[in-house]
Amino acid sequence: QEEADAKSSVLDGYHARVEEARSKLTPEPDAGPGVVVLRLRCPDGLQLTRRFRTDGEVAGIYHYLDVERCSKAETAADPDEAKMALANEEYSLVSTRPKLSLDDKTATIASAGVTTSCALMVKPVAREG
Repeated sequence: QEEADAKSSVLDGYHARVEEARSKLTPEPDAGPGVVVLRLRCPDGLQLTRRFRTDGEVAGIYHYLDVERCSKAETAADPDEAKMALANEEYSLVSTRPKLSLDDKTATIASAGVTTSCALMVKPVAREG
């Protein structure tokens, strides 16, 4: 029972985090000046493409990923197991060309170094502690 309660608590926290991300997600901008197309590659093979404003915060990319990855988890054979894996994962966004790591979520996308369309990879990071 304790294990079930712990799992339920983790999933509740994860759902709250995703709902917060969903509430902060801005609409996808139209193509044009100050807009880049980002290809986002996840470790599970999920690939997403979306436009973002370069004056928007890096956090917006994380919000989009959290919402989309949760949506995909809901269609998995075992949705709770898939969401548990996401709930326990911390990640950063990295690019190899140009070589970037988008860790400062308060930075604008442009100030983080993304000024042209590119691919970003979701890189799981080890939890501290």
